[in-house]
Amino acid sequence: MKTGTVPHLDTPVSRLVCGTDWMILVPPQDSFKALDAYWAAGGRTFDCAHTYGANTSIFAAWLNHRQIGDDVVILDKVAHPAWINGAMQKRVSRAAIREEVERNHDRLRRGVTDLLVLHRDDPDVPVGEIVEWLNELKDEGRVRVFGASNWTHERIGAANDYAVQNGKQGFSLDNPNLTLAHNREPLWDDCLTIGESGRQWHERTQLPLFSWSS
Repeated sequence: MKTGTVPHLDTPVSRLVCGTDWMILVPPQDSFKALDAYWAAGGRTFDCAHTYGANTSIFAAWLNHRQIGDDVVILDKVAHPAWINGAMQKRVSRAAIREEVERNHDRLRRGVTDLLVLHRDDPDVPVGEIVEWLNELKDEGRVRVFGASNWTHERIGAANDYAVQNGKQGFSLDNPNLTLAHNREPLWDDCLTIGESGRQWHERTQLPLFSWSS
């Protein structure tokens, strides 16, 4: 399988990334067969998220069963809105990001996230604060590189401008939805789809695209 590179990450990344948000829908033995097939094809990069819950636990069981946790590249997403005390609340905060990173480390029995992605944005939070929080995790060895999903290219640009101006590591990747069809309405709230404008989107962000299809 072909690999690519991501800024600030020394490890090669599989050009085809295996998602893990489907596993709860099939028997565990079938999940393991699918993961084994991806591994046998040379795939080494997997997409997880804190909000995937039990799916991540099934994936972690496969990693442990195969004893390959140190040989994979993990893309892990945090900061998705969650129901808390009967209301949907945004999770783009220093405390929430740290909590979800640590919880997924426990699930995956792994002490570091290779590619950390913020699942959603909160435009009310200054990008400079977010860049500072992510650099803290990087400096502590909990995260290697980080990026965004469902952020506008303007916010990504502002985050990387702040990073350059303040000597910090900036965003290394973008993780939007990609579809060849025209959605009449968004698939999910606050979810951005790049569609036919994918090339222009890439030109604006200047980041590797980790697009997921629908």
